Amino acid sequence: MGVSSFQPSAQQLQQAREAYAKLAPTERQQLDQAAWERGYVQQHFAKDSNQASPGSFDAGSELESLELEGTVPATFPYAPVALPNVDKARRWDGLDKNRLSGAQANEVIVKAYGQLDKSFQGYLGGHPPVANWMTYGKYAAREAGVQITRVEGSLRMVETLDPATAISSLLDLGHNTELFGNFGLPLLNDAIARAQQEASQDPLAIANRAITGITGAPGRAAKVLQYFKENLQALDHALVYGNTQIYDNIAPAFDTFMQAESKGQDGLAAVKDLVQAGKIEDPQGFVVQAMGLYQDAHKLQARIDAGEPGLEQTREDMIARADLLLGVQEQQVILQSDHVFGNPTMQRLMAALTPHATLTDPTGVHQLLSDGQGNWADFKTRMGFDEYASAEDARAALRPEQANDPLCQPLVVTDQAGQPHYYLPSSDPKVTAGTITDYFTRNFKEPRLLDGTPRELPRIDQVNEFGGKVPLDITTDLRGAHADADFQTLIDIARANGHNDWANEVEGLRALPDGPARAQLINALADQVGTGDDLKKALAAATTPEELAVLASVAHYRHDDDLAKKAREKAAAKK
Repeated sequence: MGVSSFQPSAQQLQQAREAYAKLAPTERQQLDQAAWERGYVQQHFAKDSNQASPGSFDAGSELESLELEGTVPATFPYAPVALPNVDKARRWDGLDKNRLSGAQANEVIVKAYGQLDKSFQGYLGGHPPVANWMTYGKYAAREAGVQITRVEGSLRMVETLDPATAISSLLDLGHNTELFGNFGLPLLNDAIARAQQEASQDPLAIANRAITGITGAPGRAAKVLQYFKENLQALDHALVYGNTQIYDNIAPAFDTFMQAESKGQDGLAAVKDLVQAGKIEDPQGFVVQAMGLYQDAHKLQARIDAGEPGLEQTREDMIARADLLLGVQEQQVILQSDHVFGNPTMQRLMAALTPHATLTDPTGVHQLLSDGQGNWADFKTRMGFDEYASAEDARAALRPEQANDPLCQPLVVTDQAGQPHYYLPSSDPKVTAGTITDYFTRNFKEPRLLDGTPRELPRIDQVNEFGGKVPLDITTDLRGAHADADFQTLIDIARANGHNDWANEVEGLRALPDGPARAQLINALADQVGTGDDLKKALAAATTPEELAVLASVAHYRHDDDLAKKAREKAAAKK
């Protein structure tokens, strides 16, 4: 958009407001465009381009020149979302069943995010709808919950078994990494390497024995176990702290904002009051800026609904910028702190875990970062940003059509040491692949994310046992599979991860008609442990050769050869 050097006075703006009501729609559009060009950009370029203040680009205040002052009357119903306190989860020790665990806290968070997302989509309106931060947040929180559940399940296991038994179980990860999620083997290998550094003799032989499942002396096994526990504890603290802090910081802003707006009040003012009262942290102004952009997008939508043309792209740009600002808030202000990715231990662990890190949502399984290269603990890397020496240098890198658009201006981000950094989302696909910015951009209008709900979280007791061979986040979904496409998605994911036996069993049972036998077989394949009763119930319920054939195959896969034999004999008797 073009920029005029004219800066309207207060009197001129008031005259424009008075004239606005008297104009025809086409004249209103021309006046809106003039106000946009004259006031919207001007404030920013009048500032010191190297200013390091967090407010050096206050998108929310600068957009006021769009003639959007005042609150649009309430047009959507909103019931406040329950936001239970989850802070106690940060002090869970892995054993106290009466204290809120990180996994339990995550269930609260995912549910709240889903409710907030649904309501906020209603607030923003628009057809088709577009994603707000909560749309992405509900899936990201769910994935964090999977890892938290697995880490806490592992912690419970290593705390309750003697060292020799625990290390023997952990060494199964060499062949069965999914028991503790894809992080298991890298963490264990790291523990073995650290134990080797203190070994008094033949570290290579120690490593070989460990990897092949031979523990060696109990004292040495205990040392490996201790290092593994330390890694798990560090990972659990970081994941739970980050997950709960983001919730404490952003969920109240959305809830308070919508409560005010649904009553015809100023939601942005209500959020500013939260910040002023110290109820949420917004040291660099990203939350206030984002909520201001959402509010302006809502007001533009009201004008779009009234028939005004030419505003759709501006509205979408506002929402996308707001999403990104909140992404920076969570990733830099919260997650880059010393509690999470700013911690040297977490940086070391994430260097090992990043190649294995994925995110699963209704569109499939996605590798984080390009081919798993890089360290997810690095802010710039996981965001997909290019960094510049100054704001001027960053602006010089903008395309001509972006130069005067405030929604494309550099992000000024102050790190934990108080140093300013100047970022732009990278235009290099190699830099952005698998990053947060890439995920936001690709899914901004993705209906499967907007309409979908996060998958059910695995239970912590499922991770505390041995014998299962398929990732919990796949098997849990089997219980909710109904349509042929649901089964096919699970089969594809399983095959992509090398779980062909399980995929074959699902292939067989999806062809069976609904009934008691099929339901029990689904239970057997969905459970990691305790499947014997399910198989016995399936045997009792099976009445057709087809059901019995699938049952025999599942029983064989579960190493219950006796039941498999009974199923084959029962099938033969029916022929």
